[in-house]
Amino acid sequence: MSGRWTPEKKRRIRDSRVRGTDTLVASLAAMPVKPAVLVSASAVGFYGSRGDEPLFENAAPGKDFLASVCAEWEHAALAAEQLGIRTVCLRTGIVPATAARCAR
Repeated sequence: MSGRWTPEKKRRIRDSRVRGTDTLVASLAAMPVKPAVLVSASAVGFYGSRGDEPLFENAAPGKDFLASVCAEWEHAALAAEQLGIRTVCLRTGIVPATAARCAR
C-alpha cells in the first residue's frame, strides 16, 4: 500500500493478514479432511529494525508496527496446530518484482 500509513491504512494492513488468516483457519476447521500442512508466509519484518544484531529464528519479534503485524499473523496461523495441522511460518525478505512476474 503506497502513501502515508494512516491509522486506517494500518488497520487494513493488519486485518488483511490477521483476519484473512483467521478466516482461512476457520475454513480448515470445517473441512472433513484437513491438509497435512499449512505454510504461512509473512516477512522478516517480524524482527523489526535491530541494526547489526545477529538474529535467529527464535529471536523475539520487534517492537514496530510491521513486527507486531507479523507476530499476530503467525499467531493466527499457528491456531491450525490445534486442528492437528502441521503449521510452518516462513519469514521472507523482499521479493524483487521480476521474480514475482516470473511466478505468474
